[in-house]
Amino acid sequence: MFPIDRKGPSMWIRNASLALATAFLPGAQAETPSVQVRLDARLAELSLDYLRSGQESLLDEMAATPAAAHLLTHARNWHYEVPRDSARALLQSLVTPREARMARAEGARKALAYFQGALNADSSWTAEVRRALPPDATQPVTLFLTFGYDSGVACPGTASLNAAHTAFHRDLRELRYMAIHECQHAVFMTYQPPPAMDSVHSAAQLQALAEYALQLEGMATWAAWDCREKEGGLDGDEDYRVLRDEAQIQRLERRFMEVHQALKASASNPGPADPATRALMMGLYDRDRVFYRFGAYAARQIERQRGRAAVTALIKAGPRAFLEAYLACRAK
Repeated sequence: MFPIDRKGPSMWIRNASLALATAFLPGAQAETPSVQVRLDARLAELSLDYLRSGQESLLDEMAATPAAAHLLTHARNWHYEVPRDSARALLQSLVTPREARMARAEGARKALAYFQGALNADSSWTAEVRRALPPDATQPVTLFLTFGYDSGVACPGTASLNAAHTAFHRDLRELRYMAIHECQHAVFMTYQPPPAMDSVHSAAQLQALAEYALQLEGMATWAAWDCREKEGGLDGDEDYRVLRDEAQIQRLERRFMEVHQALKASASNPGPADPATRALMMGLYDRDRVFYRFGAYAARQIERQRGRAAVTALIKAGPRAFLEAYLACRAK
């Protein structure tokens, strides 16, 4: 088991032997990712305390946690439809009305116990994170357990999982798989910072966002694929059921490429994109989850033709290089 910091609620996952030993070039000396993942469940603990007691002062404690700053940063960058004026207002919206939120409390307590116990004791998932990163990756990651916000999200250097999400209540292993996904995001974003949504206006910026989302979401979905496959966990997430359906994947690829080509055709116009063009791009975030599914498929196709190190190298090369690498592989 990994040591738990008894001075506070956080846990450090450490295992120096967990490393990616693959060089980018034949004969080159392999580097080792030294990424450490720190687990912090304090916000989930306080949220459950608040649901039980209704004590108003707990909202101030919640707002002062590092996890609160992480969620507020994420909400502001991606324009989530939650209060964004302050961390306290955001967190209050996640735990009220108390009576309604209590329905998720028992499942969240089980998720908290798993997060602090089995997830902390398991080194294999952190190895999967490292396998999906460039060999020179050193960025430490803090993984928070929260309550009520999305399923899992990430910012550069930080990530979080929502203890109240029903997917985790159905199968606690989903916390582990999502931890791989979100921690890979958190390091990816240190190489390729996410665009601020309030700065995305033109067709060219929308095209760049589409390429970014394809690599960001695709590579994180790809990062957890091997682990799920080995453990029989592919059926726990619809993304991976779709990824085994070639006809569905071809349909999603066509959809992405049609939107990408439309954006590319309008990219020479420096002004704001018209509402229809913007809606075309944002529609790729719908239930088809094009970025996640087609993006993961693209990563795996590159891996099959060029090797895993070629995929992780594309994190540094960037989104346009990722798409071009897939198209080159498809052309063969």
